[in-house]
Amino acid sequence: MRKANLEPAYTIIRKLGGDARVAEICGLDDRTTPYRWTRPKALRGSGGIVPSRHVPVLLKYARKKRIPLTANDFVPSL
Repeated sequence: MRKANLEPAYTIIRKLGGDARVAEICGLDDRTTPYRWTRPKALRGSGGIVPSRHVPVLLKYARKKRIPLTANDFVPSL
């Protein structure tokens, strides 16, 4: 059974080209790190939250590539 991907990380990663691309943009050595952002905390994920240290880099990349992404997209819905 496949576990659900958590938001907003899942949508952000897809908009930017996938796990490997986001890892590259953020300068991460482990290509699976962005994938873990989409997993529940109980499964050693971040619960759908993109770590704040990566947000400025991802927003800058999105602006450069004209990908519709704003700071509000990183805020989880209640």
